[in-house]
Amino acid sequence: MQGRILRVAQALFAIRGFDGVAMEEIQREAGTSRATIYVHFASKQELFKAALEDLLAKLPPASDLAPEVSGRPIAEELLDIAKRLNHLLSSASFELVRRALASDIPTPLRERIWNTAGRPYFQAIDDYLFVQARRGMLTLQDSRSAASLFLALVAGGESIRLQWTGASLGLVEDDYLREAVEMFVERHAAQPTLGMPMTP
Repeated sequence: MQGRILRVAQALFAIRGFDGVAMEEIQREAGTSRATIYVHFASKQELFKAALEDLLAKLPPASDLAPEVSGRPIAEELLDIAKRLNHLLSSASFELVRRALASDIPTPLRERIWNTAGRPYFQAIDDYLFVQARRGMLTLQDSRSAASLFLALVAGGESIRLQWTGASLGLVEDDYLREAVEMFVERHAAQPTLGMPMTP
């Protein structure tokens, strides 16, 4: 029953956030009583935290996001990363993460979210770009700034649209991702005379 309560809570919190969900609704959707919910979770806040922690534990490893350098054209590899990132950001897990970060949550939980659902994925992209720059495939002044730019190009346009519409983040069209990758590569493509590997 605890697992069912968590799954229902995750789905509802992801759709409407913490304040938009009543315990009675979770009880009804889970097909249980309030007393049963409170046996497992002392409060709505505890249930929200447990639902979030459960999702964070199930996130795919960051190593799944950026492929090993394969020698394929850089734009193809970056498009693969963009598609994986797009699927991750449009998942129910990340919708709940976004809702949690928009809520008034304690600092330790906010840091846990960043360390689990933010930093590892950012670092995977940063590491990939750094390796490509060392190989002379990209010209980067700073791989961290380049990783931030890549993330902004892949997710930024959709995020801005959502701020205006209030909709949930959905899958971005492949054409948009391809265009974002092309812009990134155009900006950072190694020039024949500038193709020296980036120094650490």
